[in-house]
Amino acid sequence: MSGRRRIVKPRNNHKEGQKKRRNTLHEFKKSAKTTLIKEDPLLKIKTKKMNSADQCANRCIRNKGLPFTCKAFVFDKARKRCLWFPFNSMSSGVRKEFGHEFDLYENKDYIRNCIIGKGGSYKGTVSITKSGIKCQPWNSMIPHEHSFLPSSYRGKDLQENYCRNPRGEEGGPWCFTSNPEKFCQTYSEVVWQGYMDPAENIGGGHWKVDIPMCD
Repeated sequence: MSGRRRIVKPRNNHKEGQKKRRNTLHEFKKSAKTTLIKEDPLLKIKTKKMNSADQCANRCIRNKGLPFTCKAFVFDKARKRCLWFPFNSMSSGVRKEFGHEFDLYENKDYIRNCIIGKGGSYKGTVSITKSGIKCQPWNSMIPHEHSFLPSSYRGKDLQENYCRNPRGEEGGPWCFTSNPEKFCQTYSEVVWQGYMDPAENIGGGHWKVDIPMCD
């Protein structure tokens, strides 16, 4: 046995050049000195003491311990408290209110008025075709029967009657319409192009909504 000593170098848990974790707050649009007031008593709110807005954001993004999909939150700076919402400033039954101690953070995915790529992550509120036909709610089988139920596509935000692309298919977000013979499909920077061959599309009409591509 040699008398040499084995030198063990301490492990470096942080590799050189390793990218820093993205700040979760970057996923939110901030409105300083603003809070949301729900005028609809059926809307839910979850609240808990937290030390920072970043902690609130992490829980909102992960929906940790929340009985709903978090779309926005308010950080009460005076009381060090988070208020998480399943709605945002664009939702019905909600209004903004000024308040020095509050900062409102809204998940950009739910207020973005544009699509990225195929629009699989689009969570905006477009729900009417270019020609003015209202979209059919995803949890309804009238007038179109379908298998695109919110329970079957969890995490795809098939809420109300908003256009979505739950399978990430070519063509972008789409929806069934309240017209039994028409459906809508959203594309980037396109306009209504009129009647098409019934063999090519459901119901014989190709109804488009103008949602621009994100920069």
